[in-house]
Amino acid sequence: MPDLKMDNLPESLRRQVEQAADILRGGGVVAYPTDTVYGLGADAYHDEAVRKVYAVKQRPPGLPLPVLLADAGQLHRISMSSPLAERLIERFWPGGLTVVLWAQPHVPEIVTAGTGTVALRLPEGLAGLLTKFRLRKTLAYRDR
Repeated sequence: MPDLKMDNLPESLRRQVEQAADILRGGGVVAYPTDTVYGLGADAYHDEAVRKVYAVKQRPPGLPLPVLLADAGQLHRISMSSPLAERLIERFWPGGLTVVLWAQPHVPEIVTAGTGTVALRLPEGLAGLLTKFRLRKTLAYRDR
């Protein structure tokens, strides 16, 4: 998939990305395409927004939500990585690979569902663009 940049997007799509980022920053939930399917997104550090994702998807609260990263540099701020995870990430990110790692203590329990682990992805496409260029935070989401 091509590396999307805000400057290269048609004006209408750029406005949509900016509007989605504003909604996320305000504690809202957005639907967006990922490199695999559509997802619902919210700021992973906004508990009420994450609760909205659970409610809209009717997802049981014991199932943790994956988190999209804006860049690979966020990996160590959110999780405790491993040499194997680092090799996989180097090979397959950005893209559809999800890695499950031990979460840093500050990751909200609603995101980990009390498991102590967090599932992480660095997406391509519009989801990656949204997280990278407008939100600069993480995006909890649920595919399908």
